[in-house]
Amino acid sequence: MRVSEDIVPIAEFKTNASRLIRELGQTHRTIIVTHNGRAAAVVLSPEEYDRLNDEQTRRLHLARYRAAATAEATGDMIEDDAMWQEMEQEFGPIPTPDES
Repeated sequence: MRVSEDIVPIAEFKTNASRLIRELGQTHRTIIVTHNGRAAAVVLSPEEYDRLNDEQTRRLHLARYRAAATAEATGDMIEDDAMWQEMEQEFGPIPTPDES
């Protein structure tokens, strides 16, 4: 991140939106849009969004694997519905494998 380039007031973003978005595809950096001096939005390229989404999906699969391995090792198995409830309490809404 380059603070001098990647933090942009909303008025400047409105004026230069086309150029800034075009640059996202070249730099793959994010843009922080501020409103009244506070961060209001983060703009990133579709590729960066996909990368972040893929990383989150991998973390969820790893968490599922660890939970299952631990339960199996300790004999503390639970029903599928109870497992999903625990996972959603820990991580929030979780897409099913066919949704990710």
